[in-house]
Amino acid sequence: MRLNKLLYYVNRKNFFTRIGGWSLFLIFLILLPVISNFNAYILRLIFRFLLCAALSLAWYMLSGITGRTILGSALYFGTSMYAAAILIESGVNIYVSIIAAGIMSAFMNIFVFSLLKLKGAYFVISTLFLAEGIKRLVLYFKGITGGAEGLYLYHAPSFSITYLYYGLFVVLSSTFIVLYLILNSKVGLALRAIRDDEDVTPLRGIYAMKYLILAILLGSFFMGLCGGIYTLNIMFIEPYHAFGMDWNVIPLISCVIGGKMHNFGPIVGSGIYVFLEEVIRSFIGFEYNLIVLGVLLVIILIFKPEGLLKIQTWVS
Repeated sequence: MRLNKLLYYVNRKNFFTRIGGWSLFLIFLILLPVISNFNAYILRLIFRFLLCAALSLAWYMLSGITGRTILGSALYFGTSMYAAAILIESGVNIYVSIIAAGIMSAFMNIFVFSLLKLKGAYFVISTLFLAEGIKRLVLYFKGITGGAEGLYLYHAPSFSITYLYYGLFVVLSSTFIVLYLILNSKVGLALRAIRDDEDVTPLRGIYAMKYLILAILLGSFFMGLCGGIYTLNIMFIEPYHAFGMDWNVIPLISCVIGGKMHNFGPIVGSGIYVFLEEVIRSFIGFEYNLIVLGVLLVIILIFKPEGLLKIQTWVS
């Protein structure tokens, strides 16, 4: 009885410590524009961080906790960018367009779900080439997408970087909350069982396909919201950027660097990624970005495969 009471207070203390740390981090992000005196460079840098962090958390939701590595993040991100741009240019409300972009991103899983029977490297490679296939379709249907020339948002209102910053902040916070609730529920328990050994989950009474579909749908929806907001930031999209390899690599590198088994792993990894990206851009050249980060990824996988942060469960 005394041991159970002691464990209860220890777990309760750890829970409030984690919630307190996350709350302080959120307050800092809310006040950052004011602290930085609305400096355009700092806001754009933190906007990039929020984008990478939200994408990384969403990727962890659809891939990290399921054990199914999806390297087709560009499929969701690029599709949502084009969905938002086409709807906005058609006169649809901005907020409706962003939500519809998230839904369209989730709808693209109709292709991913058909591949779920594949496993291992076959599944990973298949998801990687899905984004390339959709990019070819975008290039082909020039009348709708603008083809290789791209698509300008002539009719979209111009939003300040501060406004878009807070929009991404809401998406990041929502992604974190949903992910936390999932992992502290029976669904999270089932997903961890699937990640540990998907083949034996039927023996435990777990229908793996149902939980995989739920996690992938939610993660891709939040990725789509990120793509919709990012479209309003650049006001011009073209297929080679929207479906670029960067969007496949960023979530993976961020989770590996930070530690995908730690509460703040994807977020810390995103901060490190953005910092390194800026250093490489300033001193080496942006064209070497993926090369340098790829070498860093290999080094971390060899010497610290659990990530820079020590393993800590998401479960409260």
